[in-house]
Amino acid sequence: MLRTLHGKLLLTHLAITVLGLGILGVYLLQALNDAFLDQVKLGLMDEAKLVALHWGAHHLPLESGEALDREATRVAEEIGVTVVVTDRHCHVLAHSPGLGEGVELRPEVPDALRGRVGLCVRSGPKIVGRQMHIAYPIRDEGRITGVVRLAVPLSRIDSQLAAVRRAILMGMALLVVIAIPLSLVWSERLSTPLQDMSVMAAKIAGGDFGERVEVLGEDEVGQLGRSLNTMAAELERLFGQLEAAAARERDFSGDVSHELRTPLATVRASAETLLFAARDDREAQREFLGDIILEAARMERLVDDLLQLARIESGTPLKLRPVSVAEVVEAAVAELRDRAQTGSLRLDVALTPALAVLADPDSLRRVLTNLLENAVAHTPAGGRVSVVAREVAEGVELAVEDTGCGIAPEHLPHLFERFYRADTHRSRQSGGTGLGLAIVKRVIAGHGSRITVESEPGKGSRFAFVLPAAA
Repeated sequence: MLRTLHGKLLLTHLAITVLGLGILGVYLLQALNDAFLDQVKLGLMDEAKLVALHWGAHHLPLESGEALDREATRVAEEIGVTVVVTDRHCHVLAHSPGLGEGVELRPEVPDALRGRVGLCVRSGPKIVGRQMHIAYPIRDEGRITGVVRLAVPLSRIDSQLAAVRRAILMGMALLVVIAIPLSLVWSERLSTPLQDMSVMAAKIAGGDFGERVEVLGEDEVGQLGRSLNTMAAELERLFGQLEAAAARERDFSGDVSHELRTPLATVRASAETLLFAARDDREAQREFLGDIILEAARMERLVDDLLQLARIESGTPLKLRPVSVAEVVEAAVAELRDRAQTGSLRLDVALTPALAVLADPDSLRRVLTNLLENAVAHTPAGGRVSVVAREVAEGVELAVEDTGCGIAPEHLPHLFERFYRADTHRSRQSGGTGLGLAIVKRVIAGHGSRITVESEPGKGSRFAFVLPAAA
């Protein structure tokens, strides 16, 4: 039990309780003893003063003799004390029965001869229990002629103190008996959360981040429990992110393998056909060579996109500078204008020529090109694709809008994932790599912004983002 926190807390609490009660008991006994002694001292001093005045007032001769002994005995019996009278040389002149030898050695007598009240509490081999001795000077016309010493036994006080001591000891024992269950409850209440935290810490060390401790109160233990819960939640979140990242990496590797396997298989099949089956057929040779060139171009785009995505995710900072929106938009539109005309699409631009943003020009052009490629690929003949730029409170908003087929709601949360295609057949036919929107999202995030999408099936889509305006 002593090795457990519960046992240590229990013993510590009991030790403090017993020590505190002991100190309190000693203090109370000493205080009562002092109070009783003060009470006896005051009464005895008054009696000693009266006796000394009586001797001085009646000019009793301070010479030893039976008459003085009888007077001392009378006074002693009258006030209930022991009386000793000495001259100024500390010679005993008279005393009541019980005292009278060696008085000159007592410290209270010389004090009285010096004009002070002598006081001493002592016991001795011939005295049962303690006694209080008071020595008071006897004056005759202002001159100290002797000393009267009164002594009273303190047996009654000692018996009272003994009774109080027994009561205090019994009270202490009772309080200790009461303190034991209270200490058990207190130590268990304090140690249980700490034991739970120890179990939780061990589980966290073993990789189990789902454990939580119950937090009771706002004290240091409660704050520790709350901090431990917060740490476990954060570790659980980070571990989940790591697992998700690992899963994404596995999926990414699988997707890359799949995306490369398809064109490589086409290239190999076309090459084998050229080598073995279409050696003398010029038309077939042109067809298969065209397939090889097309798939090679597709692999080249895929590798380019992968490299760009890797650069972005590696944390390579963008080179931000003031950029003319009109110039970047015109460069992106120029790349897609022929394709739009071939598909009988109208490609519009609506912007203010003076607009400028703080951006990386090459990355911004890549974003607009990717968005325009998607819009052109998913807009049927006769439709319209527009690039719109306008000033907003946060800066400049750039948007690519189309009147295409739109995107179903269930696809919207996944649009910016790598290799995600809402329409797999159409995307592959258009030569898309499945990385365009993933690159768009990460480039925009590198500019400190985010891209939003609004779409309705059959009516078209709108992709927009806001960049800070150049000063």
